Amino acid sequence: MYVRALVGRASEPGDAYIYGYTDAAMRYEHDFFGFIAGVRVQRALDGTAGHDLNKFRLGPSFDIGEHHELEFRWVRAWDAHTHARESDATILEYTYKF
Repeated sequence: MYVRALVGRASEPGDAYIYGYTDAAMRYEHDFFGFIAGVRVQRALDGTAGHDLNKFRLGPSFDIGEHHELEFRWVRAWDAHTHARESDATILEYTYKF
């Protein structure tokens, strides 16, 4: 299991906000293969509307070298206040481990 937190700033044309999130997930690892199932709670820290989300994250990962990892994730996001589904996403992510 892991827990992590982040504070960041998002900037898009016409929309900029400061946000924070906390992740909690169960992680299974065996040799080069891993799998996570977790929840991310994201909030706008500056009071900007429309960016408070909860996310469910699920998917495998593969170590492809001592410092390299590929992750495939399915993520469902929903509004933290109305509970309306915001989005579904499929994500491919590369990580370099220092």
